[in-house]
This record gives sequence, structure tokens and C-alpha cells, in this order.
Amino acid sequence: MIQPHSLYLASQSPRRAQLLIEMGVTFTVIQNLLEHETLEASDGNIIQQIEQLCLRKAIASSEGFSNWILTADTCVLFKQRCIGKPNSIDQAIDTLSQLSGQSHQVITSMCLYHPDTKDSHLISDSATVTFHT
Repeated sequence: MIQPHSLYLASQSPRRAQLLIEMGVTFTVIQNLLEHETLEASDGNIIQQIEQLCLRKAIASSEGFSNWILTADTCVLFKQRCIGKPNSIDQAIDTLSQLSGQSHQVITSMCLYHPDTKDSHLISDSATVTFHT
């Protein structure tokens, strides 16, 4: 049975779930129901775009839930564009080759959203990563 103050994680990411477990957070995984996960330039700069994507994920996944929903998204920003998740081994190798010897930014945004009150809390963090050849 779901506890009255539990958290819902709208993500199928094993890593995100593991991080919450390591922090001792009690949560239930739910489906991310956002059909089209796209960044919208009209949302502002890249960080605002990722944060708004997280909010859209939370709102889309919130029907039928009355507790906090956590969503997150990560962007690898290289040469002013977000590199998406590779769809194949060849694409992954190509991406790693492009990043080799270069620096890029990794930006992760999170949204904590309450479906009843419509309260939302957005936060982002970034790191510069350099792949040496």
C-alpha cells in the first residue's frame, strides 16, 4: 500500500532509483507518460528548457496521483547542442569519438511536482566533463 506522504518517481532509470535508495528515500516508480520529450526553445535558455521538460513530464504523469512526483532529465551539451541518447552501438561510438579530447557540459534538471496543489520546484546542476584522448 502506498504511504500517504510517499514520493512517486516518474522514471524508468535504474540509476535514478538507485540514487534515491542510497539516500534512504521511500518512493514508488510510476510511468513517465509524456509522449514527446522535446526541448522547446521558447522555454528560454538550455537549463530552463530542460527544467520545463521535467515539469511537463511530471504533469503528464500525475493523473490519479495525489503525492509528490519527481522527474529528471539530463542533457550532454556539446558545441551548443544537446546530444541525445544513442540508439545504437554505432551511434554511441560516434558520439564518444566526437567527445574525445573535448570538453562538454552535463546538465541535469529535476522537478518535484504536487498534482493537488500544482506546486513545483525546479532545480538544475551542471558539470564540465573533459574526455582525454
